[in-house]
Amino acid sequence: MEEKKDKTENKEKNYFDYNNAFNKISDAVNSYYHYQEIREGHITERIRIKENGETIRKNLDNQKELFKDYFNKEYSLKKEAIDKYFILLDKCMAENNLEALQGILMNLGDLMKNNPITPILNIQQQAKKLLESDSIDF
Repeated sequence: MEEKKDKTENKEKNYFDYNNAFNKISDAVNSYYHYQEIREGHITERIRIKENGETIRKNLDNQKELFKDYFNKEYSLKKEAIDKYFILLDKCMAENNLEALQGILMNLGDLMKNNPITPILNIQQQAKKLLESDSIDF
């Protein structure tokens, strides 16, 4: 009887559980495919972020050039106007014309009060409103 038990125990010890092995291999394969899906998603996201960054960089470069051109033109026009006002101021002082001198100083003050950034801010606000709205009215 004891020999029978030993043989049964040996058979149980040598028994290979194919279902359990298959389940473990199946889990490993599924885990690998899941990892590949996640990895592919991260690669795609990195590519999108890189392309988006390049687009933002190009937009910033374009805005920088636009602002530089605008400020160069705006300030060169302002400089020319200021130079003309100072020439007129010199003439008025030479002629002792106080009324013209006062008018020129007021105009010069008004010119200096004008902020060249205001038109840009207005354009940016209008562009923001357009982007936020669902439709564009013509």
